[in-house]
This record gives sequence, C-alpha cells and structure tokens, in this order.
Amino acid sequence: MAIDLTAAFAIAELSMRMGRVHRITQHPDGHPESEHSLMLALVAAEYAPARLDRELILGYALVHDLVEAAGAGDTPSLVELTPVQASAKDAREAAALEVIRAEVGADSWLVKQIEDYEAQTT
Repeated sequence: MAIDLTAAFAIAELSMRMGRVHRITQHPDGHPESEHSLMLALVAAEYAPARLDRELILGYALVHDLVEAAGAGDTPSLVELTPVQASAKDAREAAALEVIRAEVGADSWLVKQIEDYEAQTT
C-alpha cells in the first residue's frame, strides 16, 4: 500500500494538536490535562474483558476526542448540557469531522473509527 504523505502529515499534526486542546479537566497541580485519549486507550485495552475486541476498544479510545483537536474544542461533560449546548457541540464536532475527512480522506481508517464511535452501534 502506498502511503499518502499529505494525509500522514495531517494525521501527525492532528495528533500533536491534541496536546494543545484546552481541556476542562486538570492534573492535581492545576495544569490542563491533555493526554486523556492515550491514557484511556492504554487503560481500557489493558483491562478489557477477553470477550471484547481490544483492538476496537483501543481504536475508539484513541479517536474519541480527536474532533476536539480539529476545531470543536473541549466541551465539559461533567455537567448535563442544555439542548442548545448539546446541539452546538454536535455542530462543532460535525464540522471538525469534515475537516479531518478533508485532510486525511473519507476512506481513512481514522475517519471510519470516528464515525463508528460517534454512531455508537458497536
């Protein structure tokens, strides 16, 4: 398989932007938490029951907040969103997914993982 270097660089840049998302959650010392997706992926894959697909869990955990780095930003999830807030969040995340789709290609594994995760049908 030939590697699309433009898409590869876009994925690399997108992953680096994850560390610059201003998240609501913080470390005990007050610094914003930025490695949430990696931590979640490692912990979830390690402790997933054997009957579950660890690779799928790992993929979902890695991409579940990627739209935040593509422009949606972090939305506090520790409080219930109003319908207006939820709608705005959905719109920001849909627009950010379109950015990712344009940068890496609609057929990319990354896009498919995000779409599958958002659909919550698996």
